[in-house]
Amino acid sequence: MWALRGDTSWPQTQRSAAHAARSSPGVRAGTVFVLPLRTPTSQSAEQLCGCHSRHVCGRPLYYRQGQSREDAIPTANMVLQKLHAWSQENGLAINPSKREAAWFTLSTHTESDYDREGKWPLVVAGCQIPVMTMGASRTTKLLGMDLDPRLTLNAAASKQCAATSQRISQLRCIAHKEAGPSPNDLRTFVIGHGASKLRYGSELIWAVATDSAKNEMQKTYATLARIVSGVPSTADPESALLEANMPPLHVLCLRAALHI
Repeated sequence: MWALRGDTSWPQTQRSAAHAARSSPGVRAGTVFVLPLRTPTSQSAEQLCGCHSRHVCGRPLYYRQGQSREDAIPTANMVLQKLHAWSQENGLAINPSKREAAWFTLSTHTESDYDREGKWPLVVAGCQIPVMTMGASRTTKLLGMDLDPRLTLNAAASKQCAATSQRISQLRCIAHKEAGPSPNDLRTFVIGHGASKLRYGSELIWAVATDSAKNEMQKTYATLARIVSGVPSTADPESALLEANMPPLHVLCLRAALHI
């Protein structure tokens, strides 16, 4: 999977529209080019670049399939060139210094994929974006999570749960029924900034995760459901998910794998 993370500067009026958009978590497993970019409308950029999009933590991810570095890098450069031109036409700006890219694969030989001769540079606005290989000494942390698949799956699941726990701590500060936000606002925050962070990493490893790793992720997901539904912490996970109107985590992961 090719993944590129970055920020785009644009006016506050347009920024609020993006935050109001519904969040759809996760990315598909496989070899894909991923481009997180804040834009006024996801559909416009999709039509422009020929990419598909999904939302993770309120940020659109635009991705294109690529079977190898030789295939993915030219495609990524083409997408970046179109987005850069489109951004300039619409008064936006892509900041290359705030972008990072990584090569994702379930193979244990990713270090050998390193482009030592620099044959395939990733470039936007005349600036080269460094591409890190998974398993190297320095890796990217998309959405604040280390997605190195060469970690043991239990360790990877623990990192995702820990990242989600930070969101849970924030949620507990605003989840008071009397002093907190409206139930709909709280639900939006949970799904957009809590559950999506957990599911983003879960979908990548679910098919090959151990039972203990799956249980840990499901327990964290159930905690989010209890917060948004307002049920006691002693409530069973099934009741919490039902009250919160949230599908089970394994169903969402399977849907992503099947591209539903």
